[in-house]
Amino acid sequence: MLYTIFISKTFQILPLQSTLKLFEIKDDPKNVIAFVVIIVIAVAAITFMARSKKFQQSSIMQQGKLSSKKSINVQKVTSDFWPHAAKYSLTKREASILEHILKKDGDDPVSALKDIKLLDEQFKRYIQELDRSGEDDNLNEIAEVFAIRNAIDFFISSAQSKKTNKAPRSHRRKNIDDTCYITEVDSVKDKSGTKKLVLTNRKCEGNFINISLGGCAIQPEKSLKVGRLIKIDCSIKRQRLGVLGQILRINVDGRKSIIHIKYLKITKKAQNIINSLIFNY
Repeated sequence: MLYTIFISKTFQILPLQSTLKLFEIKDDPKNVIAFVVIIVIAVAAITFMARSKKFQQSSIMQQGKLSSKKSINVQKVTSDFWPHAAKYSLTKREASILEHILKKDGDDPVSALKDIKLLDEQFKRYIQELDRSGEDDNLNEIAEVFAIRNAIDFFISSAQSKKTNKAPRSHRRKNIDDTCYITEVDSVKDKSGTKKLVLTNRKCEGNFINISLGGCAIQPEKSLKVGRLIKIDCSIKRQRLGVLGQILRINVDGRKSIIHIKYLKITKKAQNIINSLIFNY
């Protein structure tokens, strides 16, 4: 049988730019096999190059996407502003971020530091701008901004405490009246002897008395013991969050008891939600 293949016009195979012209393959099986192998190799080469080009384009698009994300890109703190920021025990980076926030709307940063109301307006706008982007990467940036605001707040409360002879609080508290759910947590050892925290079936409802970045006070519906590990689930500003804490002390007033809890494990997202509630951002 005679095998004949005709290609009526010349065409190019990129990138080698090889020219295929009229071929005539006679009835030799070796020739047929060789021709098929050449075609398969050529198709494989074209497919490989097409995928490589697509991958490169995808990489470029991804890099562009990453570079478009918002970040705190600030210059070094100026020499005029640094003495005013240093009293809050801020690092040079934190001071530069603070100056960047206060200068964002054209205000004088030194004057803004002296006006707490103006300062809070600037912080609120900046944090809401970061939060509106909805990107998880901004959680750390928002937490960094809140850390600066807490440092300023601690400095102010320390100055006030000297007049009252009371020790300043590490974090501002806010009184709230919201329901929460408490689950007792046990520390158990597995077969290898490693300790693990396990949620139990012992649960109850509670009511917040106050909350801060470091802990909270809750009135539970049943009695609990000092030192008990608990998981607190609640909804703050329409966002659900859960934290691991430990009961440090209990105040009893008749049948009512209030447990004071220190957080042991809390996510950046939960910290930002609590800070937003406390500072009304």
